[in-house]
Amino acid sequence: MKHVRKGPMNNKKWDAIVIGSGIGGLTIASLLARKKKKRVLVLERASKIGGFTHEFSRRSRYIFDVGVHYVGGVAENDPARQLCDFLTDGRLKWNKLPEAFEYFYFPDFTITLHSGGHLLKEQLVTRYPSEKANLKKYFEDLQKYSRAYYLWLFLECMPLGFRQLLHYYLKFRYQKMFSSTKSYLQSQFSSDELIRILCGQWGAHGIPPELCIFGYHAVQTTAGLSGNWYPSNGGQAISSELKSTLLRLGSEARTDAEVVSILTEDNTAVGVKIRNKKGELKSEFSSTIISNAGIQNTYQN
Repeated sequence: MKHVRKGPMNNKKWDAIVIGSGIGGLTIASLLARKKKKRVLVLERASKIGGFTHEFSRRSRYIFDVGVHYVGGVAENDPARQLCDFLTDGRLKWNKLPEAFEYFYFPDFTITLHSGGHLLKEQLVTRYPSEKANLKKYFEDLQKYSRAYYLWLFLECMPLGFRQLLHYYLKFRYQKMFSSTKSYLQSQFSSDELIRILCGQWGAHGIPPELCIFGYHAVQTTAGLSGNWYPSNGGQAISSELKSTLLRLGSEARTDAEVVSILTEDNTAVGVKIRNKKGELKSEFSSTIISNAGIQNTYQN
């Protein structure tokens, strides 16, 4: 942290500054602009905004997403869909993917999975009839522990003493939520092949089954049980529409703007120092600084 001593708050231009234009940064910036009528500055060190919603092209006609492959939880009445519609005035459109859309190639077998929860369950029960009761319990646990995991996250907003008390309760009441996905599945099923199938989506969230707690696996899996979707016009449309909301409401999303330090005064964040593409330094000031650059970048760099 670098200290400044020339009354930067007198030069405050923005109600909030958001460091990083990934989907989290764009969402909080858009919420502040739309719901709270704040003027927000989003800073991105790359040449494009959007984080993993970026796209790139080859031969000028083949377009590839770097992160968005399919999105669950955006059916018509889902909370995530309602949030997208609110922040983009319904401009962000979604195409539903076919029910049979995901292909798994294992060394000794291949399987195509359905996305809808009831279809997936029926498919697995038909393939593994001896696991019918276990599969029923598994799908019930997905709902139970995904809700518990969201509650666990929500508690981070609570006062410390209250939060600690409820943490102890959740650890006691939902012990399986904290076991690894691998250990949960091994205790639930006898078919190694079925376990491999249920673990097959770990690449979508990036945490191997032996390291991923079952609560997080449940959240990721239940997101697709109402079907999976892909944004019309590609993944870049998500960040483009959120940026449009910001610009329309008088906010700004600036690229090639690397935040090199958070400015403080009397141990309080008051602004940021930015390096542009030419290496020039500039400061921007606000009483609210939000980092979407990751915990390591924020506190170590």
